[in-house]
Amino acid sequence: MGPTGLSAYHVKTGDTGVSLKLRESLLQGLEQWLQQQPEVNAVWLEGADARNAVDQWSDIDCCISLCQPKLTDFAAKFQTALMSICPAEQLEYQSQDHRVHLVYEITGTTPPLLLDIDLLFKTGDTFYPDDPIELPRVLFEKSPQLTFNRSELTDHEIDSLLTQLDGQIQQASRVRKYLQRNSHIEAFAYYEKFVLKPLITLLRLRHTPRHPDYYIVHISDHLPVAEKTALEALYYLSGPEQLQQKLDEALDWYQQLRSSS
Repeated sequence: MGPTGLSAYHVKTGDTGVSLKLRESLLQGLEQWLQQQPEVNAVWLEGADARNAVDQWSDIDCCISLCQPKLTDFAAKFQTALMSICPAEQLEYQSQDHRVHLVYEITGTTPPLLLDIDLLFKTGDTFYPDDPIELPRVLFEKSPQLTFNRSELTDHEIDSLLTQLDGQIQQASRVRKYLQRNSHIEAFAYYEKFVLKPLITLLRLRHTPRHPDYYIVHISDHLPVAEKTALEALYYLSGPEQLQQKLDEALDWYQQLRSSS
């Protein structure tokens, strides 16, 4: 496929029409090219495209399932095809068993348009039916890769997760230790790791129980307004002198949630 002229677009902040036009043109070009590749089994979009919530700041989250294991070879082939459609800069490349993760920034776009790609070998994913948070937008499937019969978390799985969270929150003493040492960077880091993260997971078990591992992804849309505001307040710290107070508030909130779970 030859160049499509997408590089002619310079997406200015707030110019939604041009931004969405570029996204759709890019998606059409990639889908057309992927359809023609014999090693591609299925392609689907996640994120904003799947939720029908695209705006000018939305990334493109695309999963590509392949019938051959040479993912690195296909990654190079994909990059060549992408560059023929529009100029882009590779920001990330991670290779694992049967998975390659790629991130590109489309050159000249403001705000930056990111293309987030997962290459998978002989695998798709399993989704909950009619899940408003996580559903794919399937572009095509040459052979079935996606199913919609994911099971709810069992009581045993929930109990195991709660035990894990309790173990994490008990390590809040690390925060106090580093505050006493005046090691504020470490104190803030452990506050997020051992206090805020388990608190957020507990909130997700209450409000998005199918997705307790989503952490902060779109959490502003997933919590009631009062709890979102309270969580934001735990993040707003003017300095280390506030951390002890916020730590106590977060621990109290966690215990309240646990006592009612």
